[in-house]
Amino acid sequence: MKCAKDIHNKITVVHLLDAQAYTVGTTKTSWIDTKGLQAVEFIVNVGVVDAAVAVAAYEHSTTADSGATAVATADMEGTFTAITGTGDDQTTVRSAYKGNERYVGLNIAFSGNAVASADAILTYAEDEPVAAHTATART
Repeated sequence: MKCAKDIHNKITVVHLLDAQAYTVGTTKTSWIDTKGLQAVEFIVNVGVVDAAVAVAAYEHSTTADSGATAVATADMEGTFTAITGTGDDQTTVRSAYKGNERYVGLNIAFSGNAVASADAILTYAEDEPVAAHTATART
């Protein structure tokens, strides 16, 4: 089969969360600045896990952490599959943001120990090729 579609110039990837061991608590990723983009696909990889991991997307009109709100279901494409414990080792979950706020990020709640990482694929840019993006710190 011949692949004739250009994907390389239509996406960029932003690293959000380092692959490492996390313990009980909530980890917030940096923001993705969606200016000039129409879609963000979040990907969370979980290695070894001994308890539940809950992933939720948050949005805001500024980089402030204060006042950020959970993304409405209507503004997400798909849902993050539940990660419930040891039976979910080596799992990848994903969901896409299609809302209108400028900044979007993840809150990942660990109820035990887990090795995890997260990235985002940015696409549907106003200009192509899609320029490289970096995550923006929450303030």
